[in-house]
Amino acid sequence: MADLIQGSDSLNTGRVKLNKSIEQSERAENKSENAIKTSDEAKSIAQTAENKSDSVQEQFNQVVIDGDSSVEAAQARVDSKGQSHPTLKVRIDDFENNTNRQLDKKATKGQIVSSDLRNTTDADRLGLSNLKEEVIQAMAGTTSVNSLPANESVTIEKLAPQLQAMFVVEGSVW
Repeated sequence: MADLIQGSDSLNTGRVKLNKSIEQSERAENKSENAIKTSDEAKSIAQTAENKSDSVQEQFNQVVIDGDSSVEAAQARVDSKGQSHPTLKVRIDDFENNTNRQLDKKATKGQIVSSDLRNTTDADRLGLSNLKEEVIQAMAGTTSVNSLPANESVTIEKLAPQLQAMFVVEGSVW
């Protein structure tokens, strides 16, 4: 902590305090310069290490590219999760089997029945928020309906028995 000059200090006491502060300042400056020098040296060493690392990686990649399949296979035996497999074949088989299991679980349109659905709680059940607006309108009866059937879409067999009798006269359909 700085020893400040007080108004009651003599001129000589003030001089001593100033000189002491100047010496402390010089020591702090020297320490700062040494820290900067050390930091620069550390950065230089780190850069050299990074350059060596890059060089080794490039050499390794070149060995793999040039066809030393044992090195390439060893590198490929490690999957994207970092798990190492004993052989490349085991890794590929594991991946393929896992993918096939996932695909086997995937539902295909028309194959889902109500027993496949989890509906034990209200949160599991479908609600109006899951339906399109046009479906909600159709359920409420507020949507327009095309009342004209397509040509030849209504046959005698589709009519109620009372209507069938009206259109069948003496065994022929009108």
